[in-house]
This record gives sequence, structure tokens and C-alpha cells, in this order.
Amino acid sequence: MPNMPMSFRVSTGGMDLPLSVSPAEGVVPGGGYQTIAISMLEDATTLPNNIVLLVHDTDSSLEPQKVTINVIKAPQPSKLTMATADMPAPTPTGPAVPPPATPTPVPQTAATEEEAAERANLPPLAAPTVSPTQLAPTVPAPLAASASMSGISNVPLLMLRGCTPIPDLMDSYELRLGAQDFASGQVVWQLSLENLSPTRPLEYLIYTVKDGGQDEGWMSLSRHTGVLEPLGRHVLTLTVSTKRMDTLSTYMIIENLSVPSNMKTVFVTMDVVAKHNAHFAVIVNGKANVNPVLQFGEVHYNQSYTNRSFIISNTSTLPLDFLLTTNLPPYDSTEVGFSLSQSSRNLCNALTVNPMSQVKVFVYFHPTPPLGSTLDGQAPVGSTEYPHAREIKIFLNCRLVKDFQQVITLTASCRYPQMLLSASDAVFEGRMMWTGDGPQGLEETQAKPAAATANKKKLPLLDLPAQVKRVTLSNLYVTPLRYSIRNPSLYFVIDVESTPPSEDPSAAGDDAGGHSVVQEDTIGNSISSVVNKFASVTLAVRLNQASISEQMANLLRVRYIEEHVTVYNMDAPCEHYVITLRISIGCLRDFSSIQSARGSHAHRFLEGSIVRYLKDFKTFWATHSAALTSPSSTSPISVSPISSPPPLSIGEERTTISPGAKEGLDASATGRVVAPRPMTSPILSALLNLTTSLSSSASPPTSSPTPPTAPSSTGSIKSEADGLLERVAQASRSEQYTKLSLELLHITNELILFGLRKPVSQLATQLGALLFGTLFKHRVIQQVVSLLSLRASSSSSSSDRGMVPSVLDSLMSCLGDFLSYFPEKRDDLDMLRTLDYDVRTALGLSQDIANKKTTK
Repeated sequence: MPNMPMSFRVSTGGMDLPLSVSPAEGVVPGGGYQTIAISMLEDATTLPNNIVLLVHDTDSSLEPQKVTINVIKAPQPSKLTMATADMPAPTPTGPAVPPPATPTPVPQTAATEEEAAERANLPPLAAPTVSPTQLAPTVPAPLAASASMSGISNVPLLMLRGCTPIPDLMDSYELRLGAQDFASGQVVWQLSLENLSPTRPLEYLIYTVKDGGQDEGWMSLSRHTGVLEPLGRHVLTLTVSTKRMDTLSTYMIIENLSVPSNMKTVFVTMDVVAKHNAHFAVIVNGKANVNPVLQFGEVHYNQSYTNRSFIISNTSTLPLDFLLTTNLPPYDSTEVGFSLSQSSRNLCNALTVNPMSQVKVFVYFHPTPPLGSTLDGQAPVGSTEYPHAREIKIFLNCRLVKDFQQVITLTASCRYPQMLLSASDAVFEGRMMWTGDGPQGLEETQAKPAAATANKKKLPLLDLPAQVKRVTLSNLYVTPLRYSIRNPSLYFVIDVESTPPSEDPSAAGDDAGGHSVVQEDTIGNSISSVVNKFASVTLAVRLNQASISEQMANLLRVRYIEEHVTVYNMDAPCEHYVITLRISIGCLRDFSSIQSARGSHAHRFLEGSIVRYLKDFKTFWATHSAALTSPSSTSPISVSPISSPPPLSIGEERTTISPGAKEGLDASATGRVVAPRPMTSPILSALLNLTTSLSSSASPPTSSPTPPTAPSSTGSIKSEADGLLERVAQASRSEQYTKLSLELLHITNELILFGLRKPVSQLATQLGALLFGTLFKHRVIQQVVSLLSLRASSSSSSSDRGMVPSVLDSLMSCLGDFLSYFPEKRDDLDMLRTLDYDVRTALGLSQDIANKKTTK
């Protein structure tokens, strides 16, 4: 804070140096400053060339600031006669700080008329930061020792001015010319070379390390060779062009041909930058946005999230360097990192994007509780469990774009977790053995020898002993935990080990002595159980010996298997954790194995789960079709989910509202009604393709169905629509549909995990099209979309446009969540993105508020 005092302390980092620092500690008032005097207690020859002082802020735990002092050891005046202005010598009692550098004048005697005219048109010199000690001569230690014995006049040493010495590197300099605007002209900088010997001349040679004239296209030097007379000086002019936008850099070598060990290296760098950003874009959710938002949704404290990502697209013909930072203060324990891989935690904050290409950046997010709360992230007893909204700014800077910073907003709704797992992965280790006979049935999988031999060939045998890996699942809340375990794996089985009941007969129900109450429901590959408050249960993971015996040849071939199981909080399905299960028959333990090609177990299992869910979804609405019948109509409002919709021509738009309504609608002769809002999208038109000749699977078809009663006003239309939507919502509140919603969420999560594996991402997109494309073509969903679209177009109230029934909101949320994990622009995602956009447009929903307003 600018108005708060700061306590400081100056130290030498544990070194015993003959220095006097005054004051060595004290307090600096807010907005003020403190001058620190440094004096030498002994002769300068006993000090090192560089002294590092540490300035500590004693009120914080931040790293101390480093102050480097270069000690200039001047030769004795009796052995060398030199103007004191050229080489200042510090006194033993004064501070060892040289005077500030003064600009070196350019000699005008050698300039021709053409050069003078050219200099008159040059832009002003750039002013990069130059250390005050850059004028200090550097004398190699061996040469200085020999000079003290034989006289420095016999050693023609070269001194370089106009560059910044690199600390702790003798004869190494850098010249940073900063950021210059593209096509702004030439940048001129001056260097000077001096011969320290009063008696001997010095010959030098200057060149750059790049061959083929690569540096000549942007940098030129007024001279490359020369001979310095005793105590002489040459002024060199370095001219750099800004005609090419790039990060320009090279090493310049200055050789002292008279003393080879006196060679100097200068690193020259300059950024030629653009004034405006027209070279890169940030893509989130498949589109570039000026203010991109990365939504993590609901997250839980002390859990790591690594699946969200964004795209940096380089649209220029140059490689671009980027720097990633956040606005998190140092005292905030929440972590935000960046990685180029979803499976590994190789964090980076700087990256390069090649020309006309893009890079996918995964965001590592680990939220922690606010300051002052429990350190372990557990919910305080009696907590109301309101979510804590977090908004973190991610800053993206490009070196070649001047004064521009792209901001990506990370949003999350943080909660205390109810579940706590003791481990998130389990590794089962085996080994490969060799036998002369080989296991039964394995000879067929081996290659036949070219010629029969008398000796039996050695065949591999898998040694994978039975193992049990246990994971403890704890309930952190005062309320019971209802959880579900989904196991799509082939090689693993998972069981719940029961906890002994309480001996106290009075302890029952939710307070059963803190023990878990296990109610297993092993249907297919899932287990549903209950854990009491503050209790725990043990999950036992074992190998599926039957599958291992059947897949032994595959195991011996691939050697590394990776699968997973997912644990859900059934009362809050957004809280779910993945337990990674691995089999290693080699030397690796921590690995990521992709065995998800088309036709693999993971692909077929996920495909089968989607097909079963679609069947259950259709069966549910077929059995609830009678409940959707309008009480004011002799024919049902809903349609039979078995019959397919009639074909629809592109651009045709129809709804199921009863014909005859003249206010705000245009009735056609066929009884179809066209919505007043024009919509030309084929996908949206297909969603509105509903006929008025509705039939129910619960009622037998008749040759002449009784037409529904036509409402006489727009109010009747709204009343009929509200009645149907209420009956749909009532049906969706049943326990059976709640299980369907949890299953849809689980399938969506499996699609995301499957799609994040890059080699098989298109398979996940195809399965996603199968799932969501079929669901949004269902008659009930089409009818709900049609009614909401009509109500949104005819209502002036914004609240009517933002209310979405839960039956439709769950589908839209899962589709939007699936797409949000794949920010890149891909042709195979266009169909799903168009479907998502058209549904939200039909309902009058913004992309930013689509999931914020929901009716239950």
C-alpha cells in the first residue's frame, strides 16, 4: 500500500565484506524514500569485482531485492598516466558508485556531406536502459596480476563503452534496444572502443556469429576492423532497421587481436513491434471474442481441474512469443497454471506459436477456501453452503504487439466438497515371463517360424498376481452422502467393503454411530450407496481375472493399460471424481495410455451406453404420453415417440399450436401455423417441424380423429402452452427421469474424457452427434422448443424468454458443456455448435445467460 510504512534490512547474503552500510535497517514512511550510503573500509583491491547486497522487506515473506555494485579497480597513477575523467577511481571513504554516464559525442570531422545529410534525416536515438556502470573497464584477473608485476603499459587492453556489463560474467555485455515501432525508420546507437595502454597499439576485429549475411539485413556497423593507438579511442555507429517486424537478436564478437584473452561478446536484441493487434486471436468455445470468458462452472475446493482450455491462433507469417500471467496476489493460495498437455502437468508461462498455426493451452485450476476458513477445505459445521463466485483474470501478452494485453476471464462457482477420496489413482504391476511351452492358446497369436526347428520357441507368459487397491471415501457433511460409482472399465471390478454396524442399538438412521450404511444397487456397471454424516466407506478395486485371461494376448502386446471409474454425488452430480486405474507390465508407473480406437472396448461401451439411454428416454416419454394430453382437447397434445416426423422442406417453419388463432398468427389452409418470427436455419426449422395430427401410443388410431378445440385468442394459446409445459415439467420431476438426467450427465462426462484424447477426438464427436442429435429430434423436445420459441417471440417480458423447463435445460446444459471443452474450430463440431446456437436463438437466450435461469 502506498500510504503504509515499510521496514527494511540490508544484508550481504552471509558474506564478510569490508563495507559500511548506513543505515543497515530502518523504516521508510509511506510514499517516502530512504538513502543508503555504502563505504569501503579497506582498499578496493581486496574487494571482489561485483558485490551483491540484499534489501529485505521485513514485513512480508517476499524475496529480497538484489542490488549489484560493480567495483572499479583503477591502475596506480605512478604506472599509468590517464585523464581522471576517463577512468574514475573511488576513494576509500566514498561510495563505490561511478558517476552517471554521459552521451558520447559523435565525431563530425570524418563525416562527408552525404553522411551529414543522412544523419539530419535520422530519427532521434532510442533510449534503452543502460546501467550507470557500463563505462567501467573490465580487466581480466590473470592480466591484471601480470600487469601489477610487469606494468600495465605493456598490456594493450581493450575497453568497451556503451553496453551494459552482465553481472558475474567477465567481458560479457548486452545491448537491449527495447521495442521499436514497425517501419519507424532506423535506430542508431553508439559504441566506443578504447586502448588502455599508453605505449602499445591495439588491433581489433568485430563480427557477428550468424553466417550468410543474416544479420546484415537488419543491422550494420560503421567499421569492423581498426587499430587503436596508445590511449586512443574509436567511436562505432550501430544502425538497426525496423522494416521487418520480428524479435531481432544476435551476438557480436569483438576480438582483441593483440591480446586474444581480452575478447568481448555483446548480445544485441531489439523487438520490432506492431502498434495494433492484427496478428493473433484467442478462441474460446469455437469462436474468437474480444472479451473471452472461460467458464469452469461449479468446482470444489482443494480439487484440481485440468480439462478446460483455450486456443491461441497466430494469423501472421511470423512466429509469435507469448507470456501468460494472472492477477492472483502472492498471498492467494489458489493456483492457476498453464500447460500444453491435458494429461501431464508440465506447466509453462511462456510459449511460441508458429506462423499461421494455433496452440491449445490447458488451464490448471486448483481453488482453495477463502482466507480465514478451514485449511483442509472441509465445509464448516452448519455452513449454509452458498457457492463462492471467483473471477480471475488471465493476461496474454505478445512481444511483437505494442501496448496490447488480451484478457481472458476465468469464472467459477466454488463450493466445499462433500466427498473426500484418499487416492485418485491405482496402479497394478505385473511382469512378463518366458516359458518354453507358452500358455495354452497363445501359440496362435505368435508368428510362425520360417522353417520348423527341433527346439521349442519361447513364448511370453503374463505374471499379474491378484491385487487389491483400497480407496477410502469419506462424507464431510452433517447430511448423508448418496453416491454412485460408474465403472466402464474392462480389466477392473470395484466393490464396497461394508463397515461393521454400531453396537449401540439406539444408534440408527443417519446417526448410526458414524458408520456407513451401504445399500448396493449393482445394476450393470454401477453401484449406488449411502454414507452417513462424517462417516467413510472403503472401495476395493480388483483385477477382473476373467477379462485378463481373455485379453492376455492384447495385454502382452500393449503392456500398458489405462481405464477409470467415476464417483458421483447423487445429490450434487457436479461433484464427481475420476479414479484412474492402470496396469503396468513394463517399467513405467506414471503414464497415459490411449487404447480408445474405433472398435475398442472404450468406444463400444460408450456407444452402447448412448444407445441404451436413447431407448430409455423414448420409453419414458411413451409411457407418460397420456399425462401430456390437454384436458380441453379430445385428442392428445403429445405425439407418439415411435412415429417419425414427416419430411420438411428447407425454410419451412411449423408449430403445433391449434389452428384458428388469428391474432398474431397466420393460419394456413392445411391447419399449420407459421410463427411470426422468421427463421431460415434448416436445423431450427427441423426443430419446429411438428404436425397438428397428433396421435398417442396410449390410444388406438382412428380413421377420423376429432380435431382439437381451437383457442380463440392469444391468451388461450399462452394458457395452452403453459399447461403443456407444466405437464412436461411434472413428468420430468419423477424419480425415473431423475435417474435419466444423472445418466445423461455421466454419458456427457464420458464423451468429454473420450474426446480429450486427441487421436480419438473425432470418435467422441460422432458419438456426441448420435446422442444430442437424436434427443433434440424427439417429438416432446421439439414441441417444448416450439412452444417456448413462440412464447419468446410474442412476449415482451424478458422473464418469459429466460425461463427454460428443466427437461430442456438439462439437454442444453450437457450439450453446451460438451462443446465448451473443445474450443478449437473443427468441421466435425459444426453440426453440434449450429444445433446449440439455433436452440438458444429460438428461445431468445443469450450465450452468456443460457444456463442461469431455470424452472424446476
